Amino acid sequence: MSHKIRASFLAAAVLFFLASCVGAAEVNLLPNGGFEISGQLGAKRVKALSKQGMTFESADPPLPLRWNWNLNGSVDMRLSSDAHSGKHSLEVACPKGGLEMYMSMIEVVPGATYTFGGWAKGKGNGRITILGRAYEGMKELGAVDLPVGADWAKAG
Repeated sequence: MSHKIRASFLAAAVLFFLASCVGAAEVNLLPNGGFEISGQLGAKRVKALSKQGMTFESADPPLPLRWNWNLNGSVDMRLSSDAHSGKHSLEVACPKGGLEMYMSMIEVVPGATYTFGGWAKGKGNGRITILGRAYEGMKELGAVDLPVGADWAKAG
């Protein structure tokens, strides 16, 4: 199953994809769903992303690991200390265009029940879409709009 986030919002804190069974505790299946693990991309990759329209606060900024992204227009992305929980959130500004963030694979168990969602605040709009890979190609399995406003709000 692929996880893809289409976003044009200012900040997102914690994204989650949860597995739960009756009577069992929920477990977040997204590695680095809270953007707590970060690292440098390297000057070469930052330069290539800058040519695509992405801006950063420094020449080689710390960015969340285990996430991939596609740009649609100009995007400013950085880690922020304004977090709903933990130490970081991901601050995204897309004045012209949008950003798709995704993880290429999340392992799931056939027949199990999963929930997903996230926390967001800021201006604009955001959406979380869960896609699954089938013989026919990618299929949308679920979607939720992120409630973007002045305070942290939960979607999902």
